[in-house]
Amino acid sequence: MHGILAIGARHLAYLRPPNRTPYISASDAHHHLALTGYRAALTAITQANCHACAAFSLILNVYAWASPDRPGNLFLADLDGPAPPDSVELITILRGGNAVMAVAKHWVVEGPLGPLYRPWFGWNKDPEFSRLPTVQSLLSRSDDSPVLPHEDDARLEHLAVLWAAPSPPPPPPPPEQQQQQRQQTFPPALSPAARAVLDQTLFLLRRVFVVTVADNGIEPQAATLSWPIVIPDAYIEMVRQRNPQALVLLAHYCLLLKRVDDRWWIEGKAEELLGKIARVLVASEEGAEWERWIEWPVREVGVVRSGGGRAWGSMAGSMSESVVGSVCSQATTATGMPV
Repeated sequence: MHGILAIGARHLAYLRPPNRTPYISASDAHHHLALTGYRAALTAITQANCHACAAFSLILNVYAWASPDRPGNLFLADLDGPAPPDSVELITILRGGNAVMAVAKHWVVEGPLGPLYRPWFGWNKDPEFSRLPTVQSLLSRSDDSPVLPHEDDARLEHLAVLWAAPSPPPPPPPPEQQQQQRQQTFPPALSPAARAVLDQTLFLLRRVFVVTVADNGIEPQAATLSWPIVIPDAYIEMVRQRNPQALVLLAHYCLLLKRVDDRWWIEGKAEELLGKIARVLVASEEGAEWERWIEWPVREVGVVRSGGGRAWGSMAGSMSESVVGSVCSQATTATGMPV
């Protein structure tokens, strides 16, 4: 109940900008009370409390995305400066939902939240996930959709080139060819462990792209919000360290955020996150090269350079909580998470 009230207060802050301060204070107070009880319950999940724990894990996702004033951009280090000590605290708490299901799945699926969780079961059993029948039916569409699922997947699959295992190094080039050699060695080589982490994270991203368009009972918003929860801890650390390959991957996640931003609590998040990623990548030594690798999300999300190239913002103008647009009538509907 405290979680519901925390989201309600955030929603009122969004709808009534002049009075947002007291609503934000009330939201934070209710969130603190809810989180205290949730942490205690996670240490002893039972048949009696598992439904409340599972429900709060869903509510917590909405609260996390509805709280732009939180430090650290949810599960990310703050890309604009040094990461605060607790910048990954929220993603750790969000992953508690998976802990609930690991212990109490057999209870939860038979309870009131069963319809939200059951569609996830068995989805990832087939490694050829992009060829599942539900997706094949979409590939034959004749409508005017700008990007079809198989085109998405082909573009995502190509990202693996950025961390593919390097071939044996050639002999040192003569001085007049050193610039050409520098271009040939882009992108920088990664360790086998880092490549494995990126491969796993890309697989999970490709899977979520498919889930968002497949007619399998899973809400696109739920699929999109599942990715930050199931990605490897090592990938989160790579983002914290501003690894460019990891940031390029994250930039492509912004495509999904943009496609589900009809929810008030996701509105503007794709532009904000992608703008920060672009700023970091372009400022790096191979900025022009990295910028080419995020052309697709930059174009579809709609962010452009401003301030002489030093900043990035939305084509439609700066997004903020004070801008009240069309609010979904079911804004606080619970979203299902994967197990």
